[in-house]
Amino acid sequence: MPEYNKYYQKRDYFGEPYPELLDYINRFDRTNKIIDLGCGQGRDVIAIGRMGFSVMGIDISDVGISQLNEIVRKENLDVTTAVMDYKAYKNLLDYDIVLMNSMFHFYKNDIEEETKSLYWVLNELKSNAKLFLFVQESKSRINLIKKILMGMDLVISIEFEKSILYEEFNSNFYFFVIRKGN
Repeated sequence: MPEYNKYYQKRDYFGEPYPELLDYINRFDRTNKIIDLGCGQGRDVIAIGRMGFSVMGIDISDVGISQLNEIVRKENLDVTTAVMDYKAYKNLLDYDIVLMNSMFHFYKNDIEEETKSLYWVLNELKSNAKLFLFVQESKSRINLIKKILMGMDLVISIEFEKSILYEEFNSNFYFFVIRKGN
């Protein structure tokens, strides 16, 4: 059983989406297709779907996806879902925006695996697609992510970055928008 199934016994475990995410994504044309890798109970997927975007949500937790699907059906949102490990998903080329919210922590024992995962996601994106990446903020973590990004043999740029306070958890997160070039 996935670890998060026990957390998701509480509805809306992670609370509301970051207002900064919604403000930023509101700049985009509604024809952009979006995928949320590790969407959990769907707080971001639901909010983005309500804005009129077509969204795909993937998570390993069947409990989280089930709760998300209840809302999608009730509100008739343009949202599809899948219960799976995001690393098994094979169609990132179909999306203009990939969202990964709190999927990477870069703890000492996770750095190698998470670096590979970040590289895989960026490598799989089509040209000019964007990765919206949120990580819990620490100077060392931000510097490590920038070092990893700049060390990749891909044409990428950081188009936007901002520290944000996530009041629901009284914690700072860092928001990156990374664009894959040609």
